[in-house]
Amino acid sequence: MAREVTVATRLVIVCNPNNPTSTALPLDEIAAFIDGVPRHVAVILDEAYCEFNTLDDPDASLDLLKRHPNLVLLRTFSKIYGLCGLRVGFGLCGSEDFVRAVNQVRQPFFCNAAAQAAAIEALRHQDAVVERVERAVVARVEIEEELHSMGISCADSQANFAWFDLPVAEGEEAADVEAGVVRGLAERGVIVRAGGALGKPGALRVTYGTPEQNRRFIAALRELV
Repeated sequence: MAREVTVATRLVIVCNPNNPTSTALPLDEIAAFIDGVPRHVAVILDEAYCEFNTLDDPDASLDLLKRHPNLVLLRTFSKIYGLCGLRVGFGLCGSEDFVRAVNQVRQPFFCNAAAQAAAIEALRHQDAVVERVERAVVARVEIEEELHSMGISCADSQANFAWFDLPVAEGEEAADVEAGVVRGLAERGVIVRAGGALGKPGALRVTYGTPEQNRRFIAALRELV
């Protein structure tokens, strides 16, 4: 990405942890990237899944704001806080100039009062956040082990979902295998995201659920691969 930046570039977006691959880069690599981006380029660091990332402290990136006025960290209440239906999040900016620029073009009623009240209340329950992260990490390990037992390698997830390639036999098309598995899972009451729609035919993106839901997914997948 850094090599593609030119004098015409105005903004770059880095998603860490990344969606849909579930992977994350250590903060020192993110910091090195930002150090190399010219100051005329705004860097948007999308950290929607940062609470699930065990590589670094979720708040460690805040220190980067002091050094980079062109940096904006995006956070959301849609993931770890479970408020996705309310569409509420926030940005942490390295410069007030960015805040003023956004305020000039944003919609005047972009976040309703109910969403703001729910978000403020959610911040008061960090114990629940810790519990959700723990459950996600446990599910991450268990599902990864189950997939490996089926001969499936998944990405090194630092999010609340798994990303992996389905096994494709010689003569088969990845897109056809994906379509068959997605359809078969749906028939068994399990809904997943198909990789083809996300840029990689033959892959699946699967959000971790409750232990019972995870077992149901694994059992259904074993019947299909």
